[in-house]
Amino acid sequence: MTAVLNNGVGFYWVEDYLNEIRKCGGQLELPCINTSDHPNSIIGTKIYLGFGMIKDLEARRIEKLLTQRQLYGRFTSLEDFVERVHLGLEQLVLLIRIGALRLTGNDRKELLWQVHLLINPKTAYDVPRLFSTKSVAYQLPNFKSTGIENAYDEIELLEFHLCSRFDLLEAELPRSIMVREVQDHIGQTISICGVMVTAKRVPLDGGRTMYFGTFLDREGVFFDTVHFPDSVAHSFMSGKEVYQVIGKVTQEYELCSIIVDRVIRLTRKTDPRFSDASDFKRVVG
Repeated sequence: MTAVLNNGVGFYWVEDYLNEIRKCGGQLELPCINTSDHPNSIIGTKIYLGFGMIKDLEARRIEKLLTQRQLYGRFTSLEDFVERVHLGLEQLVLLIRIGALRLTGNDRKELLWQVHLLINPKTAYDVPRLFSTKSVAYQLPNFKSTGIENAYDEIELLEFHLCSRFDLLEAELPRSIMVREVQDHIGQTISICGVMVTAKRVPLDGGRTMYFGTFLDREGVFFDTVHFPDSVAHSFMSGKEVYQVIGKVTQEYELCSIIVDRVIRLTRKTDPRFSDASDFKRVVG
């Protein structure tokens, strides 16, 4: 799966391949300045996302970072990284927002403040220093990033996030069953929640449309759905979101599928940093 990610994935979304990695026992890690490479890499059971996946991070900056680490060893602090690798403020901000400097143990918001204090864009030069200078330790407020903020940063910079889409829902899940329970409800109408993987559109006579869908439940298990024209007419599916699927369970050749009556899209939380301004409400991902 890591090789698939390194080759630009395939038919499915990146998240679907990440789900398969988790099911195989892999532990996914965000890029790290002391561990990651340009491509995604495997260390034991951990898969470290590569710097090449970070949007707008320049290849020559990645090369400079990796060269410094290979020649002079691992980075020990934000100050050590800034002094050794002259990336520029904008490139450093990208690494901080994606969590690549978590070795410091500081919150991402605190690191953003610190890096602005360390780097003056007007006087920063891309040349090595003869002597190390000790930076002034400023007393900063207690900053704390939230999981939802980090998830939206990951969506912006990676075009996916590592947390579950179920963790981003605005309200609690409606009462529903899991895929492992479907076998016990053959012939019954059920409610099940899942993330849409794909929906194949099938045009019919008279301009009508039906779909064959595939979803992932909260445990990362696939289930199949059939959406006849009457269901499609009053259901709304718009991309890779979490949906409540209501329908009747059928079985054929020991395989279960759901004949859908209705599909309801479950609302995702907005980025709290922009929730007070409707013009900046994010609907990415």
